[in-house]
Amino acid sequence: MKLFIIAAVAVSTVGCASSSYYGKETQLHVPKRTQPMGRQEVIQAITDCESAMTRPVLIMGKQRINDWDTDIVLNVTCAPMRQAHYK
Repeated sequence: MKLFIIAAVAVSTVGCASSSYYGKETQLHVPKRTQPMGRQEVIQAITDCESAMTRPVLIMGKQRINDWDTDIVLNVTCAPMRQAHYK
């Protein structure tokens, strides 16, 4: 009986070690360039948030223009006016 248990454990260990997913590396693909939102898109998104009685939260990023880092708006999301909604 002990021999059977040891053999079963050894077979399952070898089976898991030979899995095709074991030891694979994953990679994160990030676009090299981000597309900023246009001025009118940002204004419209802020207006939409304010009309829904929420506050706009701007997601910012950096873009290098002529060896100078410039802030750009990547996205606008709406958040609750007060943090009391989280409690």
